[in-house]
Amino acid sequence: MPHLFKCPDDRYHGVWESEIEKIVSWVTDSTQSFRLSDFIRRLLWAYRSTGPPDVPPDLPLEFTALWEDQVAIGENGPLNGFCSRMWCDVLDGCTGRCTTTTWLARFTTKLYDMCGFLWGRRNEWVNQSEGGRLQAARLEVELEIQQGSGGDARIEALLQEGSRPVEDSSLGHIQMWLTSVKVARLATVSQEERESYSRRIMFQWVRSGNRRQS
Repeated sequence: MPHLFKCPDDRYHGVWESEIEKIVSWVTDSTQSFRLSDFIRRLLWAYRSTGPPDVPPDLPLEFTALWEDQVAIGENGPLNGFCSRMWCDVLDGCTGRCTTTTWLARFTTKLYDMCGFLWGRRNEWVNQSEGGRLQAARLEVELEIQQGSGGDARIEALLQEGSRPVEDSSLGHIQMWLTSVKVARLATVSQEERESYSRRIMFQWVRSGNRRQS
């Protein structure tokens, strides 16, 4: 996670900036509190750099206490879904038409969405290069499709058009698809092995004059 947040690529820095501003804009619209949105902007940028400092920037008293309490949770706290309980005290009365806990849940979801988007963009830049993981995964998809399903309905369903990854699929989607195909194939092999074993046992039982064997 720290590698995701602190990636030094200049392109990534610009995307981080635009994604933070989206969250800050949502905070302003949902609370009408510019002090809160400014606090969150500073907090997220602190995680982007080297992690929040022990001594917070010049903030109103209640936000200074929240800053310290949030940082005490650990590095990348809110970006991992961990918000200090002090948020409720600070937000009480300034979350508009929704409750504080509902607003915090939405705020956390916004952070998760941001992290997911950032992870996807970074993968595009890092893994699409020649010999990168995305290229290797696409070659593996082509091989799976060429091999076919072996007559198994579950794998055949995964190979249908619209289900399999396309050229612009993310690395995560491709890897999940490949895993699903491999799991289905392994399950089929296991089933065939079990049936073959059962046939051998039955054959031995019949040849032994129907004497049941362990």
